Amino acid sequence: MKISVIIPVYNTEKFISRAIDSVLAQDYKDYEIICIDDGSKDKSAQIIKEKANTYSCIKYYYQENQGPGIARKKGYLKAKGELIYFMDSDDYLIDNSAFSKIIDVYNKYNPDVVLFDINRIIKKQESLSRPYNGNDLNIGYNDISTIDNLYVTANLYSKILKKSILNESMFINSNTFEDFYTSYLYLDKCKNYYYLNEKLYCLYHGQDNETHLSVVENIEKKKKRFNIINLTYLKVNNKVLKKCIANYCAQVIIGEITLRTKYFFNLKERKDNKKIKEELRKIIKILNESEFEYEPNGKFKGVKKIVFKLFILTHK
Repeated sequence: MKISVIIPVYNTEKFISRAIDSVLAQDYKDYEIICIDDGSKDKSAQIIKEKANTYSCIKYYYQENQGPGIARKKGYLKAKGELIYFMDSDDYLIDNSAFSKIIDVYNKYNPDVVLFDINRIIKKQESLSRPYNGNDLNIGYNDISTIDNLYVTANLYSKILKKSILNESMFINSNTFEDFYTSYLYLDKCKNYYYLNEKLYCLYHGQDNETHLSVVENIEKKKKRFNIINLTYLKVNNKVLKKCIANYCAQVIIGEITLRTKYFFNLKERKDNKKIKEELRKIIKILNESEFEYEPNGKFKGVKKIVFKLFILTHK
């Protein structure tokens, strides 16, 4: 069973070798590495081509800059493997037997998707990241309905997909939240999943690649994110997944309450808030349609619940 590893690349000359080498180090060897250069202006192309001259499993393709969504789509169309794995070019696999473990799962259970844990390094601070938020996800092979009341994270690097389920319509032309769209449209076609609770991958954001880490989300990017969430919700049919998206929408609202409280006296922020009024209404509509009930954690639960409901009522 061949694994097609698809890596969108944009100006990551410092990291692309490490990403590729982490795949080459795998003890399972039936894979291909498809690098889609999304218009890089640094030495990324040179590095990939040099490696491709040594390793026939590495394929290099170039496109004018269109963002990771379209780059992944191009990689998918070029892929020959039965399984698809999307990596980021500044991250890397941390377990040399990661693919062996994944293939073993597919040979035994043949799930529609495999989810696994990742290690996060954010400016030297390490933490474990699960492929979900909320209550514990059932380990092993499960029906897709068991993800009820969870939020499955948007990223693609904690998931192994089947090419037979993935299709062209699951990609979107965007450079923000494009992975959310692909993840949920794919999960909408899944009947089951396998959760492998092992750390196989490292998400890396250090001092040397902090330009790839968005610290402040500008208003246009936020608009686009809200619109993609809404579009995804409308396209997904599975009620359990709709609840997952509503769960994320609740986190969006909490984020907005926090920001608006913090910058209450900032006139620019208040003007920007008006610019996303329509997009925010779409998020609130999702919460209302799904009949989502917000259950806060920690202290002052009653107060948090009242503030949440008041925000919803005053921004319909």
